[in-house]
Amino acid sequence: MSWKTRLRPASFRGEPFHVGSLRGAGGRRLAVFEYPGRDDPYVEDLGRKGRRYTFSGYVLDADYEASRDALVAACEAKGSATLVHPTLGELTVACETYEYEETKEEGGICRFTFGFVEAGENKYPRGEADTVTAVNLAALDADTAIAAAFDRAFEVAGWPGFVAEAAASRIGDVAALVAGLALGPVAGLAPVAGLRASLA
Repeated sequence: MSWKTRLRPASFRGEPFHVGSLRGAGGRRLAVFEYPGRDDPYVEDLGRKGRRYTFSGYVLDADYEASRDALVAACEAKGSATLVHPTLGELTVACETYEYEETKEEGGICRFTFGFVEAGENKYPRGEADTVTAVNLAALDADTAIAAAFDRAFEVAGWPGFVAEAAASRIGDVAALVAGLALGPVAGLAPVAGLRASLA
């Protein structure tokens, strides 16, 4: 199967054009550290560079002005899009630069020079839920709600003083009992139930 039979019609954002030449560029992102008194530098690899594609193209037809304007609008549109290149196939790229030229000697044709850079997904930085903080805030809200509910339900205003003293004593007993529970709460359930009934 000949390479000519594998060629695809070129387009960017669905706008067709013809391709002339292609140049590609890439490599690695390197941080080079050169230290005083050392002849050999240290090189830190920071990952692959974004691949860049520079190639020439043109639009050529009876209504080439409309094709030119549509291709210019596609290059100036925001965000990445699909580029179809005859030999590279489909690529997700962003248009970094473009130039075009028309001459009187070549009527009915507009020549372009494109500069594209590959566009990947936005993976980093990535937001994640802070579950520890969420649980702590929920516990704080629960503490506030429990305290408010206790204040509403356990009201001793208007009662004789010994009622408030007895209630405070019982609450102290319950707090001491709960604080001294063993690893499992089952062993302490009966005394707690008794004190609760007594409080009621």
